[in-house]
Amino acid sequence: MQLDLSEILARVGVRRNCEVLEPPIVDCDLVCNAPIEGELWFSNAGSALLVTGHATTRVALVCSRCLAAMDELLEVAIDEQYPLVHRTGGGPGHRHDLVVDEDENLASGRLFAGPLLDLTELLRQTLSVALPLQPLHRPDCAGLCRTCGQDLNDGPCNCRSTDPDERLAPLAKLLEQRSVDRSPHTRETNSRG
Repeated sequence: MQLDLSEILARVGVRRNCEVLEPPIVDCDLVCNAPIEGELWFSNAGSALLVTGHATTRVALVCSRCLAAMDELLEVAIDEQYPLVHRTGGGPGHRHDLVVDEDENLASGRLFAGPLLDLTELLRQTLSVALPLQPLHRPDCAGLCRTCGQDLNDGPCNCRSTDPDERLAPLAKLLEQRSVDRSPHTRETNSRG
């Protein structure tokens, strides 16, 4: 959805709100299972366009340990600032308009086309950044067996226990050496010598 912000950009100090009700976004990194709802406030601070508010939706995720599909509520706070610059029109009277700085527009993924804000893209970016990096369907998720792939939340598998990770072998040697040094037999031998 495109929002026309020309009224807000026309005068410094103007503040307007907008109720958000966007259809679910389905993208390669974000799958919403419900409409996106919330409220946004737009303020012209003279040097910047301030966008604040909140949005909520339900998103489809995959548990990072057992790969189970899950549906989670995602709530985000929106607090963005876009620098404004004066643009002089070439016509009679030389109109001066405030517009979003072109470099900032490029950096933010071209959210603006003149006074139009791509609200869907703003919400997509904000929600994507708020997704958990390693979602878990429950905190004590046991994950999958490294050998057979069975979901260990359903119970143990029939695989024999695997050898310890070879990257931990130096630590195992240190622990073994430490336990040998502390054994009573080793202390007696060392004290006689």
